[in-house]
Amino acid sequence: MGSQQKKGEAVNAKEKQEKKEPKASVVLPKESVSEQVSERMKQLFGEDSLKPQPLPHLDASKPQEIISKKGEILILNSPLIGSLVAEDEYTDIVKNSLRLAEASKCDAIVVTGNLMYMLAQRYGTRRPYKTQVSGVKIDAKKVEASYPKSVVNHPEFRSVEKRLEKGELVFMTMGQRLDHNLAMLHKAFTDEKDKPLYSGPVYVTFGKLEDELIMFYANEFLRVDLFKSRAWAQKRVYECTAKWRKEKDQAEKEEIYKELLD
Repeated sequence: MGSQQKKGEAVNAKEKQEKKEPKASVVLPKESVSEQVSERMKQLFGEDSLKPQPLPHLDASKPQEIISKKGEILILNSPLIGSLVAEDEYTDIVKNSLRLAEASKCDAIVVTGNLMYMLAQRYGTRRPYKTQVSGVKIDAKKVEASYPKSVVNHPEFRSVEKRLEKGELVFMTMGQRLDHNLAMLHKAFTDEKDKPLYSGPVYVTFGKLEDELIMFYANEFLRVDLFKSRAWAQKRVYECTAKWRKEKDQAEKEEIYKELLD
């Protein structure tokens, strides 16, 4: 009986001690707003901040003049680089057009829009059909290099290369997809020695796909900016609320409340 009483007292004492001691927080530390914005910008654009590049605006009153000596230019209509390509580069339409322009000594090449085939649409019933003609070959090492170390070092993690071999899904950011398309674009315009197939000037006009890509990035940039503004406002509200709760003086509390409402 006495031992049971002592045991009960020991349990009660332990419970009281646990109530007095603050429990360890299990909430993960919040990432700062600037870090979140920086990470999102890197995923989208490959860099922390944007450096806008002015593009020429053409219309009937301000046309682009092409100085032609022979009077010959080559028109390359919608090459759609990034879609399926011929296995043999000597049957590739884009490469052969560039070779023809070089051999004929054309004064210039004009690409009339839809230079790259890159989907800006993330979801939708038509997306599966559009992806069937994509010719992008994923660089497993480049994609995996962007994965967090905590993911790559996990014992259950399978490499991107193995996932691709098994036909499994692989996550890629929009920035990585753009890098892959630009690599295909570079390969399409150069030979095996990395030299340009055509040495003259190349003029590119934007088409439907370029317009969709620009609208996607513009929208995402606005979303990032909106998130940054909203997060800053929420932080100020939290600071005012915490200050109001700690304040003992009623007059000061009312002033803080007015600041919060403003």
